[in-house]
Amino acid sequence: MRTLATDGFVEGIEGTGDQCIQGTQFHPEMLRLENTRFDAIFARFVQEAGKR
Repeated sequence: MRTLATDGFVEGIEGTGDQCIQGTQFHPEMLRLENTRFDAIFARFVQEAGKR
């Protein structure tokens, strides 16, 4: 899955298989101070890291 910005550039990717793949072309660590929906990116990362 990929997320496009209004200018057509890919801003984020997420794998759909068994392996965790996430990537962003923005700074969710800065945006999470303004909008808690970005906390989900970090929660998923911590969850997947705990499996390893």
